[in-house]
Parts: sequence; C-alpha cells; structure tokens
Amino acid sequence: MTNEWRQTGWRGGISDDRVVGVSNSFQYGESLEIRKNPSSLKLSYAAEKDSSTTVVAQINAITTIASTGDIIAADAAGNCYRKTAGAGAWVLCYTDTGASPILNLYEYNDVLYYANATHLNSIAVADIDDSWSGDVTEDAHAFTVGNTNAHPMLELYNNLYIGDGYYLAELDSLGSFTGDKIEIFHDEEIRGLTYTNGYMRFYARKSTFLDFGHIYLWDGTAETHNQNVIWEGKMIHSAVSMDGYDYVIAGVKPILYQVVDTTPYALKKLYGVGDTEDALMAANSMDISGTYILFGTCASGTNSMPRGTWTYGQHTKDYTPCLNFDYPTSPGKATDVVTCVHESRGVIYQAWYDSDAAAYGIDVVNTAKYATTGYLITRVFSGDRAYEEKLLKGIYLASTQLSADEKIEVFVRTDLQTSWGSAVLSLNYATVADRAKNQKRSFSAAGKGSFNFLEIKIALTAGTSQATSPELFEIGTLYNVVKNGIANKTG
Repeated sequence: MTNEWRQTGWRGGISDDRVVGVSNSFQYGESLEIRKNPSSLKLSYAAEKDSSTTVVAQINAITTIASTGDIIAADAAGNCYRKTAGAGAWVLCYTDTGASPILNLYEYNDVLYYANATHLNSIAVADIDDSWSGDVTEDAHAFTVGNTNAHPMLELYNNLYIGDGYYLAELDSLGSFTGDKIEIFHDEEIRGLTYTNGYMRFYARKSTFLDFGHIYLWDGTAETHNQNVIWEGKMIHSAVSMDGYDYVIAGVKPILYQVVDTTPYALKKLYGVGDTEDALMAANSMDISGTYILFGTCASGTNSMPRGTWTYGQHTKDYTPCLNFDYPTSPGKATDVVTCVHESRGVIYQAWYDSDAAAYGIDVVNTAKYATTGYLITRVFSGDRAYEEKLLKGIYLASTQLSADEKIEVFVRTDLQTSWGSAVLSLNYATVADRAKNQKRSFSAAGKGSFNFLEIKIALTAGTSQATSPELFEIGTLYNVVKNGIANKTG
C-alpha cells in the first residue's frame, strides 16, 4: 500500500540530532518564524544594517536610557554612538581621550557609566545629546585589576556592581567607589552578573583555554561571597536572568544551560560546532526579549556556526521551548563576528564585524519587512525502518494563496547525500496557474528512485518589497516499500 509521511508544524525548533527529535522539530532552518503561528511556517522579520557608515569599530555594548529611550552603543576604539529615542540615524557623539576599548555600558541613578579596561567613566543622563564634549567625566574611578575582556554590571540594593577580573567593584549611591569589594580566585575573571533567589551570582572562568566555570553567590551584605560551586567542563561565556532563573552559555562547544539554584541543566547544544571545533561567545552576546532568550553567534573559534541572532523559548506556555535561528547578520557571511545583542522596547539589535570587508555595523530587526528568503531542512526520515528500501511516489504541500512575488520551493535528497539538485515542487506566484492554489502536488519526485533515507528542504521567498510572506501549513510525501525489487502497492 502507499504510505505517507507529513509534517504539519515546526514549533519543535532545531533538533540536537538530524535523525531524532521532539515532535515538530527539524534538522536546521534560518530566517523563519516557527512560534507565533505554531501550525505554520513563515519568514522571520528582516535584520537590516541600521548604522550606515557611522560605526567605525567593533561594538562591544549597547544599552537603552530608561527616561528617554535613547539607545547608546560603544565600540573598541573608545567611541560612543547615540540613536535618539530609538529612532533616526546613529550619531557618533563622543570619543574617549584614550581611545581605549569600551567594554560595557550601564545606566545607574540618572548617570550613564561606560567601562574601559582600567576605569569607570560617566555622563549625566540629562547631558546626553549628539555631542558629549565637556560633559563626560573620564577616568572617574580606577579599577583594581583592569580586566581587558569584560566588565559585567548590575544594580543591587541601590549600588552599582562591576565585575573586574577577580574582584567585584562597588559604586554606592553616594558616589563612593570600592574596587575590591568582593574577591574570588585570582586565576579567574567574572564574565556575568545576575540576581536570582536572594543572591547576586558571579559567573566566572579561568581562561579561554580551559573548559572550566565557577559560580559564586553573594547576599549583598556579607564581607565575602557566601557560596561557590565549580562547574567542570563549562567555560562560561555569558549569562542573563529571566523569570527567576539564570540562563548561561558555557563550554568550548557551547551549550545553553538553565541554572536551578547552582545546578546547570543543559537545554540545548548550539548548532554548528563539530567534534574538532570550538566557539567563543562575547560577554554581551545574550539578552531577553519577551519570553525568548537571545544570543548572538559567535565571537571567535573554528566552527561552522551560522552567524546572527538565535532565540530559545516559547511563545506561550502551551508549547515546548525550542531553538530557532531567526536573524542572520545583514552581511550574511560565515565569518561574521557577532559581538553584542540588545533588545530595546521590543526591537532587537545585533552588532557585527565583517572580517572579509573589514566593516562594522549594527543591524535592527525591521518588523515592517520579512527576510528575503528562508529555508528549513527536515530531520532525516526513514519510515521507522531504515533497512527497508522505499520508492518515493510523490510530494505535496498546503499553504495560503500566494501574494505577488511569493514562492515556496521543495527540494529532496536521498540516502544522506550532500547536494539537493533542482526543486521537485514549486508553488510560485510568477506561474499564473499557481496564484489561486492552496495546495500543490508533484509526482515528478518519483524520479529520485528508491531510498532508505529521505530529507526535504523547504525554501520560502518573500513577496514584493519583502512586505509579505508565504505561509506553509503542511508538507508530505507518498512512498511505497520495495519488496523483492518491487514497490509494494497492496500491502
């Protein structure tokens, strides 16, 4: 008899394995929306370069001013940039005298602080405009260690805390600065600060060469940290907090962890890091957007990680949290470096470095436009019996009717091949007969011959001016099992 395989949802996200996975998961996909309409597949919004030629060096930090909505970015050449009220063009508003890399930004008590390796610098929020000349207090406070990699910041109990290598520094509400408030092991550096369950948490690592992490807990009043737990095999890259839990990316082969108390639980290994490869993430590469964790890949390493901003989470409680690659960088190169991800009033920004063109930029996710194209590769299908030879008889899809210039293409490859060839099924607005269709079938796929393993690639193309997206509801195949060299049609 004729057998059928179909997929009617994609909310399971990217699977950890190309063969097995949770329901509605897939092997890989990019520039696709899989959660908001959980039974259909659409293009994600477009990530577009927002910074023109204004940005001249690697952006290390981005923050939003609470009272004005101004977005401030800082780079590795000591420059600060402003996007007024989150609108209009980025403006270069200040260059620090020493032109030292700025590692982080934080607003505290109506003052914006920026940290380079050796000092904490400041400007009153009231003085922030398109020119900060004469308004910045440079070298306001000297760090004790002067860590050159990261200065994570967090406000707690009306004090500002800054990680500086093996010290936690404190700036209190009266302006008094203590560079060595809390001390950790001297061969470690603080990479992230969070506050959950009554404790500030310092996430630390030894170096980029040791797969080792350390978490310290401090109640905010004790003279030293209250507790510390070693994380063997988990070099910490970055950390954020959401809904009472910490989320940490750690490991030479990075994994996203949820931290319960002090115990890390692996949620998802990050895609594109092979057995002989590694990847390092920037300290400010994580943020939160609604119910999603954002993270940008990656800062360095030898790997094939797609470059851009990924999301992990669930649109509502009714669906399983999942991983998705939503927003590739606007240069779209495999060697791009993502140094910072920031969410501001529902708008997502990612900072990147294009090493091929020696260019830098900030992308914004434009919710008025869809990605030009996006695609998904299904998990490997074997009909639950890989040893049985099968004959592909046809393939079908169901979707909304296409708008102008939209297109859905389906490709097939068998037996774990690496190339796809030409599309075996296409629903294309350019074909007049396709415009009124909600479904299409093709029996030409039968020309692929028999198979043991089958993979399908679905490619979506946006409509005119990227204003619309096709919406796919279902993809399926028809096949027969081959017995004694004959495709069994009757069972």
